[in-house]
Amino acid sequence: MQSIIVVGAGAAGLMAAKLLSVNNRVVVLEGDSRLGGRIHTINDAGFSQPVEAGAEFIHGNLPLTLQLLREAGIETAETGGEMYTSRKGKWVDRDTMPVGWATMLQRMHELAADTTLEDFLQKNFSGDKFARLCEGARGYAQGYDVADPEKVSVFFLRDEWGAGWDDQYRVGGGYGPMVSFLAAECIKNGVEIFTNAIVKSIAWANNQVTAITANGQHYRAEKAIVAVPVSILQQAQAPASIRFSPTIDTYISAAQNIGYGGVIKVVFEFKTAFWNQQKPDVGFVFCNEFIPTWWTQAPDEAPIITGWLGGPKADALAREADDTILKKGLQSLSVVFGLGVSQLRATLVAGKVFNWPANQFSLGAYSYATPLTTQALQVLSTPINGTLFFAGEALYNGAHPGTVEAALVSGKQAAELVLRA
Repeated sequence: MQSIIVVGAGAAGLMAAKLLSVNNRVVVLEGDSRLGGRIHTINDAGFSQPVEAGAEFIHGNLPLTLQLLREAGIETAETGGEMYTSRKGKWVDRDTMPVGWATMLQRMHELAADTTLEDFLQKNFSGDKFARLCEGARGYAQGYDVADPEKVSVFFLRDEWGAGWDDQYRVGGGYGPMVSFLAAECIKNGVEIFTNAIVKSIAWANNQVTAITANGQHYRAEKAIVAVPVSILQQAQAPASIRFSPTIDTYISAAQNIGYGGVIKVVFEFKTAFWNQQKPDVGFVFCNEFIPTWWTQAPDEAPIITGWLGGPKADALAREADDTILKKGLQSLSVVFGLGVSQLRATLVAGKVFNWPANQFSLGAYSYATPLTTQALQVLSTPINGTLFFAGEALYNGAHPGTVEAALVSGKQAAELVLRA
């Protein structure tokens, strides 16, 4: 029986702890006051039903996520509603892709060597006639992939964009019950879970690890899995950053070569679902307002609508006050639905901002690939002297990046590496 420390109680850390705790002594150290990481289901704040601050959808038939939900007895439901586009308050059915999109994807597949999206567009689609195509490509990379066009890998985008739109599902009661199930399974197996335990340093030697928290507590084990967001490894001066002794410079350098983007979500509940007066069965609305993406709870008719701002634009807004962001959200809705801001305020029941770039334990939302990420993953997926291991959605190498599935798979793989070490 080994002793193992897991740093981080998000989906990856809890999954690793659950698997390892069957025959090992496991301690989980979480810096935040809650479990779940970038999964956070809100059950109050004035809303009539649970709302998701972070991860919200299951993007396709994802095997490990669905298996875990079945184990927990948690139901899922397919999302509904149609997709629409609103341009300056004028609604149309979902836009077709910009002219040239298929040609752009073909050019992406013809590339012999990877490059960034911005470099690719400049070399292949410069000029006024491609302006809308380039705007669409940049916007989609920033909005959906939360990626910086000057950093994101073309190979990453072509594989994702070429895969099409999977069926989308929601988790009954939100993802929060899944986190609770994982934690309960860990505790049942004897895992000790500590919150408000910000790990500031990890001293290690072969089969010896000492994790020291901000309040001076020392935790010792034979091995450790570091399952914090890759952003924590990237930013040495961040409040939740970890110092390693001896240093692990090669691994920290590898982390720098993984893209990581921000998301700000704005959730409103109104007295009525007024959007269904605009068009039937509204699911998603895409627009060119400050908050460019909105979705409803369809097919549920709850009068709750969520706004999404991703990528560099979210990072740039991260320091703004919540009231300012809420105001920008209402202004965006005002234009999209042709209603005055005062009208919206008069029927507003609840409003909440979830600013992930400003969260000290996440510093953003999820990862994306740069042209150097493949090599980075090879480094970070290799244990250090059979003692230090890494996990998290950013370390996933598969068809569903940036998802809860990615985190769960990474946690499972890290646990398997520990068991083989």
